[in-house]
Amino acid sequence: MWHFFRKVIPGEEDLFVSIEEGFELFCKGLSSYGPYWDHVLGYWKASLERPDKILFFKYEDLKKETEACVRKLADFLECPFSMDEEREGTVQKIIKFCSFESLSDFEVNKTGKQVKGHRFVEIYILGRGRLEIGEII
Repeated sequence: MWHFFRKVIPGEEDLFVSIEEGFELFCKGLSSYGPYWDHVLGYWKASLERPDKILFFKYEDLKKETEACVRKLADFLECPFSMDEEREGTVQKIIKFCSFESLSDFEVNKTGKQVKGHRFVEIYILGRGRLEIGEII
């Protein structure tokens, strides 16, 4: 996220801590959602208790079995792919469209403007500007 927000908020570098400092804060559990691993673990446990309501993917599975995960997501949403969609390569098209390379290439990511003071952005800025870690947590 550190790299992403530095890229989408150009000219605001003084609001960010260094990547080293950000990493240390993250490892100490100081992030906008509290301790990251506790946050993720809660959803993982909930997905085991309510698999009909919460679908949980592991990053490694998404990378290794991307097509299977996309199909599983479609089934979970009760929108399975039809035989025609399978033949037309819809799963592969979705994967390509949702790739980092494709999403990074959107014009809005190159020329779009960030709304100053927007809460979503402020939550993720660690440290030296308008916010302090204590206020985020």
